[in-house]
Amino acid sequence: MKTNHIQGARAYVAGLLRVVHNANCVRLGNVLGVSHDYLSRVLKTSGGCVFALVSTVVLKTLEKFRDGVLIIDDTTINKSFAKVIEGCSWLWSSNDERVVFGYQVVVLIWSNGTLSLPLRWEFYKKEAVRDEQRTKIDIAVDLLVYAKETLQLSPQKILFDSFYAAERILRQCEEYDWKYVTKIKSNRTLDGKQAKRWQRNPYWEKTGMLSCKLKARVVRHGKRYFLTNDFDAPKKQIVAFYDARWSIEEVFRVLHSRLSLDECESRSRTAQENHTALVMGAYVVLAREKTRSEDRSCYRIHDDCLADTVYAAQLVENAFVAGDLRGA
Repeated sequence: MKTNHIQGARAYVAGLLRVVHNANCVRLGNVLGVSHDYLSRVLKTSGGCVFALVSTVVLKTLEKFRDGVLIIDDTTINKSFAKVIEGCSWLWSSNDERVVFGYQVVVLIWSNGTLSLPLRWEFYKKEAVRDEQRTKIDIAVDLLVYAKETLQLSPQKILFDSFYAAERILRQCEEYDWKYVTKIKSNRTLDGKQAKRWQRNPYWEKTGMLSCKLKARVVRHGKRYFLTNDFDAPKKQIVAFYDARWSIEEVFRVLHSRLSLDECESRSRTAQENHTALVMGAYVVLAREKTRSEDRSCYRIHDDCLADTVYAAQLVENAFVAGDLRGA
């Protein structure tokens, strides 16, 4: 990545930390004292350079932390007010609880309870040609492969909701000897019988065979049903692990409400993907600072960035130092 593009990417991230709404290139440029075109060129950079730059910063941060869980989920980037943006489609948004026009991004998060980092993400292309279409399950499997084969991670657990409790993902976890915990629907079968049919008692557990011929353990806790391949952990621990999945929802909330994930106005898909990567980079900047002062949330740190221009610039400088850019 060229030096001027690296500097532009750093400036863009600094701008995201200094605004809350309407984070387009015009407003970011006004806040930063640079031209609209300077930032626009960063968004138009092709070849995955921006993604690689942000990934380098993510991995440099992850080096200091190893014990944690991996979480898979997706989020919808709402473009409801856009007339023409390349690659957008109508998608269900769980946040809005309705179908919206926009993108969906499948995200892999690493979390240790204090620090949460988006390790990798990929746009889901709903309107792709049938022979080339990759489902969200395909993407999720590739994210797990990346975590194992490239990052060499050994997570305590893999966490995901009922949508991602598909056979391919369960088998991938088994292949890597990873323990997973997921929520399932009450009609999921175990030993040929729907989970809701096993007992009326709202608190029970049962080990058996799934319809895909994998051995698993179902834990019912109140109205919720959980599935895991950890046969030794106490029931309370299984529930606690799944509840740790909330970390990814907290990340999504910051990305949308504070870092302007939905607000790129460019019509180019490349620009939208680069904006998303830079928003992820801005989140990593906040997360790095949070590890230095655990009593401050990402929201509080962002408030401090809004109030202090020098502080925001210094945080970006600390994250995007020269040593972090090797190989980007």
